[in-house]
Amino acid sequence: MSGDADRFRTWAYPLAVAGYCALFIYGHDHVSQFYAKAIEGLDRASVERALHWGSLLPGLGAFAAFLWFRRVAWKRLLAEGLVLAGLLWASNTFLICTNVERIHYPQYAILGLLLRGLIGGDAWALLACNLVGMTDELLQYALYPQYTKYLDFNDMILNMVGAQAGISLWNWLRPARAGGGALWRGGRGAVAVACGALAALIGWAASTGRIVSLLAVGQVPATVFAESGGRLALVLSYVDTSAFYLVTGLGRRYHVMGAGVWIGCTLFLLALSVALERMRFGISATIRSSRTRRP
Repeated sequence: MSGDADRFRTWAYPLAVAGYCALFIYGHDHVSQFYAKAIEGLDRASVERALHWGSLLPGLGAFAAFLWFRRVAWKRLLAEGLVLAGLLWASNTFLICTNVERIHYPQYAILGLLLRGLIGGDAWALLACNLVGMTDELLQYALYPQYTKYLDFNDMILNMVGAQAGISLWNWLRPARAGGGALWRGGRGAVAVACGALAALIGWAASTGRIVSLLAVGQVPATVFAESGGRLALVLSYVDTSAFYLVTGLGRRYHVMGAGVWIGCTLFLLALSVALERMRFGISATIRSSRTRRP
């Protein structure tokens, strides 16, 4: 029986992770269509407001439940929660042009949770999520040109922020063990090489103009939605620019990230993941030490 369970963990679990990745990559166009239909039936302000509260309240409720019910050191939980809240606030403020893009957070939080158990080690899991995220955005750029007019580096960072939330959730659900839970530790080197090679390729392609990473003003029709192949597609139009922000036809000010800033932000998030893991074990060790000193 134990051998069957080990075989299930070795083969079925990675296949389940791959199936989940394929599912949400396939579902991108369906999400866009759903959002387009919602805008048609309701005014945009109502849809944006519903998406805002519909994504914010469940997240706050889940975190409050962990503070109340889980036997996790509250200092560790609170410190890590504040860091995650800061990441979510910054990415939501500077990188999101419409609240439907918040779907990246739960999508990649689930992936981060799964890959943390598969690979072990926070930064390794985040690196694997980044590899999936880069592949995801490249596929969207290639397969859905009707609304993906440029390679979206913003979404790659949103993916990583969501993945880090899922990795933190995995650590809150399980005992603190350095690199614990790894089923496929030998794949770390392959993930690192593939991630670095793909990032370098994307950066080179963007810098040489082989991949469009930022559209000039006026290159997109000045409309929110357009018919393409008999389907209603989401189109973002830039109506104004400043040194940092772009103002879209949706009325949202946000920053469109280039390849250089994306690479810098990716390295920062990886370093932050390492720092959070070290902080987590440091706090846990301090708590264990204080307990052993008690008479």
